[in-house]
Amino acid sequence: MGGQDWPKAIQALEIVAHNDKNRTGSYCCVFGIAMDRGTRYIKREQKTRRAHSVNTEVWLSDFFWPFFANYSYEEIMAAVLDALIESYASDKLSAQIEVPQRLLDAFGEACARARLIDQDGKFHDPYTLVRFFCQK
Repeated sequence: MGGQDWPKAIQALEIVAHNDKNRTGSYCCVFGIAMDRGTRYIKREQKTRRAHSVNTEVWLSDFFWPFFANYSYEEIMAAVLDALIESYASDKLSAQIEVPQRLLDAFGEACARARLIDQDGKFHDPYTLVRFFCQK
């Protein structure tokens, strides 16, 4: 959703909440963002900094996942990785993509600097990759 769409989406949720005949009390509308790092916040107008709605929050991954699953974002990503490793078939991709050697060398150097690969130039620990991509 683009930045210009937030006010309309928030207003639409407010209308639904106000018109809910089964609602008897307070309410909170939530936009859950499962991948972006951060906690939670209320969307505000850029110029006035006034909240679009005090009842609507954006929950990012560092709040979203612990709230729903009682696991951190990194723990969820590690569980996804476990499932992928477990279901990995030994079949290799039959089609190969030609990548320029210069690009491969630069990528290898960057991975070595970040300690993502071993001395043989191989990704030896997928959990290191999860920690790398989940860092704040």
